[in-house]
Amino acid sequence: MDNKVKVYLDNNRSYQIIIGYENLNDLIDFLIKNYTNSKIAIITDDNVAKLYLESLLNALSTNKFINFKIIIPAGENSKSYKYFKLITDSLLENKIQRDDVILSLGGGVVGDIAGFAAGVIRRGVNIIHIPTTLIAQVDSSIGGKTGIDTSHGKNLLGIFHQPKMVLVNTKYLITLSKRDFLSGYAEILKYALINDINFFEWLENNYKNIISCQKKELEFAIKKCCLSKANIVSEDETELSGKRILLNLGHTFGHAIENALKYDDKLKHGEAVAIGIRLAYELSLNKGLCTKEDLCRVKNHLLNVGLPINLDHINNTLSIDDLYLPMLQDKKNKDGKTVFILAKRIGKALPDYNVTEEEVKEVLAKLI
Repeated sequence: MDNKVKVYLDNNRSYQIIIGYENLNDLIDFLIKNYTNSKIAIITDDNVAKLYLESLLNALSTNKFINFKIIIPAGENSKSYKYFKLITDSLLENKIQRDDVILSLGGGVVGDIAGFAAGVIRRGVNIIHIPTTLIAQVDSSIGGKTGIDTSHGKNLLGIFHQPKMVLVNTKYLITLSKRDFLSGYAEILKYALINDINFFEWLENNYKNIISCQKKELEFAIKKCCLSKANIVSEDETELSGKRILLNLGHTFGHAIENALKYDDKLKHGEAVAIGIRLAYELSLNKGLCTKEDLCRVKNHLLNVGLPINLDHINNTLSIDDLYLPMLQDKKNKDGKTVFILAKRIGKALPDYNVTEEEVKEVLAKLI
């Protein structure tokens, strides 16, 4: 299998996603070819640093790259003003320049905050993403979305800043907890649901091999998602045409649930997305878009995989308003209305700009 996927963008900004097992040499080759005289900043978290930072530092030092590291605490709470300031102050103290390179080594949190810092430092520094979680390898590291969370909601501060390359090293997935791995699977499922029923049927037959990290099936699924994301980003880089917004299937509900729970680790991002996907299908059924069979099939697949479809496993006292109010701050909102990605059927998603408050609360009631 060819291990490269290209994201096509204008103005010489196209870049490659390189997928493989233990493929750090591909990164070094790319740096030698393009950034021989550049300083390298590595941004990572304290969990990933213990596992993979040393081998990356050794590879850079062996090839005579001047480098330094910035380590933040692991977890969604680090995607904040506090750590954004820590990162940008450290980059400036180390005199990072526009022709230098930032490497983000970590999951979605590290990639989002490092990408945001790279985009604003000196009005734009090169960044290469080295995603270490499944959720980042198939989704968040691709496409240039960056950001941090605020008390008003998730990812409300950020910019589009495309990487120069994405290195997907599947070796990193071996050390993921089962919950973190399944969180990534929720994003894989999302791609099948928005535009590829054949992929969904393949997942129904092969999900066990993916979860057990069988190389052939795992790399096939990752590449499938990367191709889908690359094509969508190439056509609609900044969500202007409406195609890229489809990637938010399950996320409007999911982000609201995360916000209501104050980003507590009791619920992983992918788990929230899984619940959000279920609710999107519930809403679609209520609006006469998809069939009950579609909803049951999606719910059964989520349960078979081991992902939640409700909040029964969490002790909470959330009200419907606790879940609804964060949606009013969703960054995709248009003309004062919350945009929902709904399902016409499995493999066919569409945006709906006219969902009423009553329709949303009727679905949210299923979680209370």
